[in-house]
Amino acid sequence: MRIVQLANFVGPSSGGLRVAVSELGARYAGAGHEVARIVPGPRDELTVVDDVEVHHVASPKVPLMGGYRALIDRRRLGELVTRLAPDAVELSDKTTMVAGARAARHRGSRVVLVSHERLDAILADRVGWASLRDVTDRWNRRLLPEVDAIACASAFAAEEFVRIGARTVAHVPLGVDLDTFRPTDRSVTNGPHHPRTIVCLGRLSMEKRPMTALAAFRELHARRSDVRLLFIGDGPERHRLERAAEALPVDFVGHLESRGELAALLRSADVAIAPCPHETFGLGVMECLASGLPVVVPNGGALPELVRGCGAGEVVPDHPPAYAAALVRLLDTPGILLAAAARTRAEAFSWDRTTTRMLGLLTGHRESTPILASRS
Repeated sequence: MRIVQLANFVGPSSGGLRVAVSELGARYAGAGHEVARIVPGPRDELTVVDDVEVHHVASPKVPLMGGYRALIDRRRLGELVTRLAPDAVELSDKTTMVAGARAARHRGSRVVLVSHERLDAILADRVGWASLRDVTDRWNRRLLPEVDAIACASAFAAEEFVRIGARTVAHVPLGVDLDTFRPTDRSVTNGPHHPRTIVCLGRLSMEKRPMTALAAFRELHARRSDVRLLFIGDGPERHRLERAAEALPVDFVGHLESRGELAALLRSADVAIAPCPHETFGLGVMECLASGLPVVVPNGGALPELVRGCGAGEVVPDHPPAYAAALVRLLDTPGILLAAAARTRAEAFSWDRTTTRMLGLLTGHRESTPILASRS
């Protein structure tokens, strides 16, 4: 089978979306399928990565998106997809890349949309409206005829399609690299004078709420001085965060291209905080759990689906004092117990399982019949 992956907003410092597309593409190729990927870039370029043809198409940066690019030449996209002649398309975009999916369906290809974000949640953060459900529901209804199935990594991700009566929504949780991300020996302590490290992993952009993490750390630091905060990631909010953190023990690592480097930092930390209430899965949270780190998450979005009831973190109201109190409780809990629970939770998520489910959707096999039913 020839599979074409379509993804916008993928760049050198992208987070979960880039990881998911790359992991799946490599595994499709490893299973014997021909795989091509179309993404925006600063220039036209063809490369091969993990046996996947990667077609970078010259595309402009999107204003207010922190350097992300989007492929807006729909005619060119349609021509490229037609030339690649896919049997199936994995569509990781709800905007301009839909034109490529439309071209594929016109020639009889099967199209599976992977919903990496909730449009209503993201837009509400960016434009400040309390609710955009009517707008996003209309947009999503227009998407439904363009795709054969919709893969959602969580119940939260699926909800915007379930509520409009979509009958092709499948639950496909993402995976985590359990070999790269693994715990250290938590029975070995660093001594009484070594600071306890809190990690915030993710893009430093408004929708990820890094300023909430900083406010929570400020509250925590007022209670105990043996702590430091480590921001791992980069983005448009970095300079504002650096100014706000000047008087605090806060370090900014930036984006780490090396997964091994990232894994080593996570292994050296004590607790993670992930304050974004709109995540549709949370790959960063899964990498923390796989590394043996307990995680504090808000009571919104998909993150509670990963953390609640597993003994490896806390789900709290989305405000700084609640995060700070949870961090104190976790820091006072023996790390070896939390690490074991975190790792056990992460081991329930594998990229092999994700790949099997996605290939079932891309081929239309019955074993991947959608399991999230419409409410209508």
